[in-house]
Amino acid sequence: DAFNVSHIAILRNLNPGTFYHFKISGKDNNNNIFSSPDLTFTTESLPSLLNVKIDSVKEKEIKISWYTDVLADSTAEYTNLKTNKTETFGDKQLVRNHALTVTGLDEDVPYKLNVISKDDKGNEVKSSIYNFQTTRDREAPQITNIQTQSAVSGKDRVQTIVSWQTSEPA
Repeated sequence: DAFNVSHIAILRNLNPGTFYHFKISGKDNNNNIFSSPDLTFTTESLPSLLNVKIDSVKEKEIKISWYTDVLADSTAEYTNLKTNKTETFGDKQLVRNHALTVTGLDEDVPYKLNVISKDDKGNEVKSSIYNFQTTRDREAPQITNIQTQSAVSGKDRVQTIVSWQTSEPA
């Protein structure tokens, strides 16, 4: 046994945000016993995710929101359950009120999602899994700006061009 003046004890598997008591004791090389008074510390807390909500689901996008009790970034991790492809989308800005709009989703497909927030110390917390299904477009597009142009194109020939716009790609 080597006797030292500097000592370290690493305490593992402690709970986050928990108040602990500890006492240091030992003996020197002359068998003199020493002991510290009761000491305390509190472990660092993880961010808490609060009120995770799927605000809206459309054909190709989802809007989600949540709160954290500390400033943290915002990430959505989502998996297309038809292709099993997992992707992430996020914002590195540290905020308490989080809101993301994930776009580019496949229409009429089931997905699973969780949100992840990481504080400025690198402490990360991940939500439970939320399931959702994108919707299918069931409405016909609206037709607007119908225009016609006619022109005579030779003897007894008329050409007419009809143009219009639709409210969505069609």
